[in-house]
Amino acid sequence: MAACYDINFEQRAVIKFLTKEGERAVNIHNRLCVVYGNAAIARFSVYKWVTKFKAGKDSLQDEPRSGRPNTAVTDETIARVDEMIQLNRRVRVWDIASVLNISTYSVEIIVHEHLQYRKICARWVPRSLTEEHKRNRLDISNELVQRYDVQGQAFLDCIVTGDETWLHQFEPETKRQSMQWRHPWSPPPRKFRAVASTSKQMATVF
Repeated sequence: MAACYDINFEQRAVIKFLTKEGERAVNIHNRLCVVYGNAAIARFSVYKWVTKFKAGKDSLQDEPRSGRPNTAVTDETIARVDEMIQLNRRVRVWDIASVLNISTYSVEIIVHEHLQYRKICARWVPRSLTEEHKRNRLDISNELVQRYDVQGQAFLDCIVTGDETWLHQFEPETKRQSMQWRHPWSPPPRKFRAVASTSKQMATVF
């Protein structure tokens, strides 16, 4: 947890500097995402710190909260939120708050600050290849290189390239629908463009 805290503390310093330069909160968040990737702090946290720095706050530390403590953020509640996310990576903050009977603000604090989750979209990849598919592609590529070494330009002149693909009739899932809760150090989920459906047609191009 100490490493995550250091990363957040470092980014607060960046937010403070860019805020003094007059940069907008949305642009600050985008720049943090470019540099820190999935480890970038959440958008709502960026807006929160920009507001604080504009109001004259100088310290990068969280201020102690006065008044009644937030009794919803307990070790037991944190564990239950983590369990719900582990069971369903796409669960919504509102759904968690409804099941646990706590506020959405408390859920946001638990998810982002205590559990260090970020909700990110799946990364598109062309298709799901088996190990056999990968070996076949490697063997064919090696064979083509060997033929070029022997025949040279004459081999390239007689090549006709072609490809074929199945055109499936289905409603693809949007990137927003594919969003999942992940830790900053977790690999992003993948989403294959080629997905089987009940009706399809073959398209061939040369």
